Amino acid sequence: MRWNAPLSDAHASMLLDEFELERAGRVLDLGCGWGELLLRAVQRSPTLTGLGVDHDTVALVRGWALITERGLDDRVSLLDAGAGSWTEPADRVMCVGARQIWGGTAPALAALRGLVAPGGRLLYGDGYLEPNPSPLERSVPRHAAARRRAGSSTGRGLARPASERLRSARVGRVRVDVSGEHRAMAVGQP
Repeated sequence: MRWNAPLSDAHASMLLDEFELERAGRVLDLGCGWGELLLRAVQRSPTLTGLGVDHDTVALVRGWALITERGLDDRVSLLDAGAGSWTEPADRVMCVGARQIWGGTAPALAALRGLVAPGGRLLYGDGYLEPNPSPLERSVPRHAAARRRAGSSTGRGLARPASERLRSARVGRVRVDVSGEHRAMAVGQP
């Protein structure tokens, strides 16, 4: 598994293109897992540095090996720490699939907004459950548990539309990208 999120290589590339990395000095990835997206971001610019923060030691061990394998030891660091308590801003901040760190979309965006340096950008990817999950998705225990919590056997009504979650979080300029089965939100300058 390359990604710890439902993301394709093409979609990751498109998101990083929109992230304007050529204008950044430092990228921060909160809830980075093994840091695949962070590594790809840093590989795009020879002057860019990156820091990933996560508390999943197994994922971080994989990430540290990838950093060495790609020759990025002097430009990328992964820190074994709680991302929710991070306070140092960066030019580019990424958080994909880790809203649970702050307890939901609105608190995540509020916290992340304060970590984006002036003129910086935020790439935020939030989970999205299809209204009608496939038979395979219904067989996965976490989807079944989510449906039970929502009081639904079909999965209908599990997730508010992304635009509604973002409006309630009072985020500035927003570009929502929903393409195929790969869903992510690129949030511009707050």
